Amino acid sequence: MLVDADNRPVTLTLAQAHARAKKLGEGWPLPNLGDQGFIMSRVTHPKWTNCVFHFHNVGDYQTPNRIAGWILSMLMLAGGIALMGVGVDFTHQANQAKSWAQTPGQITRVSVRSVRGSSGTSRTYEIRLDYRYEVQGSIFRSQRFRLGDGSNAGSYSKQSEAQKASKLWSRGQAVDVFYDPADPSSAVLRTDLSWGVYVPLVLGAVFIMAGLLFIGNLRRGS
Repeated sequence: MLVDADNRPVTLTLAQAHARAKKLGEGWPLPNLGDQGFIMSRVTHPKWTNCVFHFHNVGDYQTPNRIAGWILSMLMLAGGIALMGVGVDFTHQANQAKSWAQTPGQITRVSVRSVRGSSGTSRTYEIRLDYRYEVQGSIFRSQRFRLGDGSNAGSYSKQSEAQKASKLWSRGQAVDVFYDPADPSSAVLRTDLSWGVYVPLVLGAVFIMAGLLFIGNLRRGS
C-alpha cells in the first residue's frame, strides 16, 4: 500500500520505493533522488490508475515539524536554565540559613490539612505550624517550617497519624525561630536542609538534558 488507512502518504526509503515500483511493472521510471528520502503518495496515472508513485522531498513535509522541534528544544533549555538559577539561589539561601540569627518564638496555631496528590485520587495529610516572633521590637508571623518544605512540618498518609504527630506541638508553646538578619520576615523553625531544596536543580538538569537531546536528534535528521 502506498497510503495508510486514513489515505495519508507513507514514508519510504529509496530502496523500498524501487522494490514496490518493480511490482507494478517493468520499466517503470523512477526519478534519480540519490540518497535522499522522499514521500510516496497515491495519485492518478493512465496505466496504473490505482497504484502510481508521486515523489516529494521529505524536507517539504518535515519543515513544520523541525521548526516545532527547535522551538520546543529552546523552550526546554530556557526553562532548564531558569530552574537551575532558582535552584542555585535556593541552595545558597538554605546553606546561609544555618547561620541565621535566633530568637524566641511562640506557636499560635497547630493544624492538619489535607493535600490532594498529583494523581487526583490519593491524599496526604500535612502538619502546619503558625508561629510569631519578635525582632528589634517588630512582631513577625510565619508558617514556614524548613527551607524546601515550606509550611509542611510533617506529611502522613493517614489523617489519624498526622493528628497524633501534631500533638508534639501545642498553641502557646515556646520555640526557637531562626530568621534572616537581612530580612527578618524570612524565618524557619529548622535550619537543616530538606530534599526539596534540590528539586529545582534536579528539574533544571532534566530539562536541559532533554533539550540537548532534542537538538542532537534534530541535527542528525538534517
